[in-house]
Amino acid sequence: MKLLLQFILVLFSISLLQAKDEEITGTYVSMFKGEGITFITFKVNGKNRDFEGVEFDKSLFEKHKNEPILIRYKPKYAIIENAYFLDGTNVNNEKTVNAKYIKYKGKLDVIDYLIFEVNGRETIFHGYNIGANTIRKNKGKVYHIVYSEGLDGSKTIDSISLGIKPIVLKKPQMTVKKTKKIISLSNQNIIYNLKNATYTGITNYPITLINGEYESKKDYIYISFVKLLTQGDITSDGKIEYIVLLVSSGGGSGSFPSIAIMKEKNHTLNTIGTIDLGDRTQILSQKIQNQQLILKIKDHGPNDPACCPTRVRTHIWKFTSRGLQKIKGHRLGY
Repeated sequence: MKLLLQFILVLFSISLLQAKDEEITGTYVSMFKGEGITFITFKVNGKNRDFEGVEFDKSLFEKHKNEPILIRYKPKYAIIENAYFLDGTNVNNEKTVNAKYIKYKGKLDVIDYLIFEVNGRETIFHGYNIGANTIRKNKGKVYHIVYSEGLDGSKTIDSISLGIKPIVLKKPQMTVKKTKKIISLSNQNIIYNLKNATYTGITNYPITLINGEYESKKDYIYISFVKLLTQGDITSDGKIEYIVLLVSSGGGSGSFPSIAIMKEKNHTLNTIGTIDLGDRTQILSQKIQNQQLILKIKDHGPNDPACCPTRVRTHIWKFTSRGLQKIKGHRLGY
């Protein structure tokens, strides 16, 4: 009997591996965690549908509860392979990169370890059944890699193919009518208008968000609206300015937050100043006081790894005759 059960389990595992993934968009409803398995309910086309998966972070789904979520799953058993959110993140921390193959590092059990060049640095990737023997014949050539990054920074290859491909963050698709005109800057329409405004100073050219998103496949860039940080008068003209947090990504591990200061003129929102905060900088608090923008941030100290900024500082910006100027920030400590 034990051998029979093991045989059935093997057949089940093989059928899962061979089953083709499907994708569907829904909104998160609830999650129940059992022993070694998680049951998740999504609302799809107005009806609740149940899915299964491994250990997922419930808080991540709760954070995106009112947003569409793209679900990749095995249809035969409704087992979730991955779930993608509007901001470009996903539950498996899946990422993509174009990287040049450098050398073969070795094999541990059935796992191959290979070294690629990513942003000028040698980076180790590993994977099972990824065609390592073929890859080893193509030293110096560029591969398009889809991988999952663990909490320890390890990079597991999900798929790999020869040649350069656009770095595109996978996310739910939404059909939104493009608009630049301001409907109203009162109450619930503020966020809508900021999510569909044209911003300058974030890239070399103006970008127009559509429902909080901008994507350029040509330039490999994705920009999203994060939130309205605060609002108030920082230009001393008695009118309201909106302090908006945006985040940019080029498809790698970096995440580049920036602040746009928006002001209404002739029923259109215009950018009157921007602040580049730097890779993975975190905003701890913000306020407008005495016509000045005061931000408490956590950024990288001289010995911090790229993943984990620890330095806490307060910076103050104000408008002068020369435009937006930063008053020298001071360090609060590590």
